Amino acid sequence: MVVFKNLMSGRQSEIMTNALDLAKTAAGFASNQAAIEPLIAETKQISNQSYFGSQLSPSDEQALFNIYLQIEKYLMTADPIRTFNKEELRNKASVGLRARLEDYEQHLAPLTKQLAT
Repeated sequence: MVVFKNLMSGRQSEIMTNALDLAKTAAGFASNQAAIEPLIAETKQISNQSYFGSQLSPSDEQALFNIYLQIEKYLMTADPIRTFNKEELRNKASVGLRARLEDYEQHLAPLTKQLAT
């Protein structure tokens, strides 16, 4: 994760640069962790397979994007305490990460859904 200082406010902002950070952060927003436990377990499994500082493989990144999108949907529609919107959840993603997520969402996520049915 890249951390930089906002010179105007003196506060630090965290910008997520990889899909693992994105999925973990989104999962942390869930007020009922049990509702997304299978997704959390999948995220941990991918995290355990990679080591600190290593690049995620393209298949791991796609799996994490899939997990993230499911968590995002839960947070926007089913969380019992708070409802989020897409912009709120994605605003800490780097430009590059967000572009890859949106590309996955537009092109590959529909294929993943078709294969699952």
